[in-house]
Amino acid sequence: MAYWLDYSAAKLSGSTIRNAGYTGVIRYIDAPQLLGTKHTNLDEYRSHLAAGLTVRLVHQGTTTDADSGWQGGVNRATRAKAGADYLGYTGVIYFTNDRTTVPNVAAWQAYLDGAASVLGRERVGAYGYYNALNAAVGHASAFWQAGRRSDLVPHANYWQDNNVKVTVGGITCDRNLVIADYVPGGLVNNPAPKAKNGDDVAQIFSYDPCPRGADGKLATRAHTFVLPVGSVSQVTANAWLSFKCMNAPGGADYVRLQSIRGDDKAGLPGGQYPVTKEWKGVAADHTRVYIQAADGQDQFVAYVQSEKPYSLCIEVAPK
Repeated sequence: MAYWLDYSAAKLSGSTIRNAGYTGVIRYIDAPQLLGTKHTNLDEYRSHLAAGLTVRLVHQGTTTDADSGWQGGVNRATRAKAGADYLGYTGVIYFTNDRTTVPNVAAWQAYLDGAASVLGRERVGAYGYYNALNAAVGHASAFWQAGRRSDLVPHANYWQDNNVKVTVGGITCDRNLVIADYVPGGLVNNPAPKAKNGDDVAQIFSYDPCPRGADGKLATRAHTFVLPVGSVSQVTANAWLSFKCMNAPGGADYVRLQSIRGDDKAGLPGGQYPVTKEWKGVAADHTRVYIQAADGQDQFVAYVQSEKPYSLCIEVAPK
């Protein structure tokens, strides 16, 4: 069970964090000319990488950022991108609704959409309580949850343990349980092998078994994939995605594959989105579902329960 730190009171070296037993950090960022005490800088960022830590970034101005709508998202993402570019960071950046309520769901969603217009949807993460993360589905690609663990949503990638504060390097930090790390661009533009049926295999992701809760039940792990425009040459308005759950040995206990869309840009018959397929007692190398990638920007979520190591394979096949 891996925990990462997030903190804002001072800067910590990578070796300090690593020696405290943590494998990653989520750090604040802003435009280079606006960096303050709570933000990471180039020296700290490089020390984290040198210590072998995984680094993710978060941008927050105030607790009411989420109310500023599309233009607010554009403005905040522009600042965050400038800071990320300064570091040489190309990963996901989290944007926050840092309160227990979501006063304006439409403004929060538009805020994330505005950020996506700057960064691309695959680089936009959402931070907040369960209600904010449920509203963020389809508007963000990664999800960092605060609050009670009993409220954990199935698509959460990380959970901030607000009940436990830890001290590292003399400052108080939050610890975050890594449920399923997210890396932008599940499909990448690189040479890929052919599947047995002749489709192009865009990427294969491997995972450890799902953890068990205090009640002994397998946790449900959510994996979010975003199909970037032009990531694979065969992806067109008539291309299809295939997910396969490949276990060695045995199969997954439960798999649900879901396509999330806000509209139907392909002009397909109504009622086809979102697409959900569900299986129980899945055999190895058996689970497969085709979901149309209508505009090259679709988001897909795979929910998995498995007591064995497993992989998810993404293929692209012209229809």
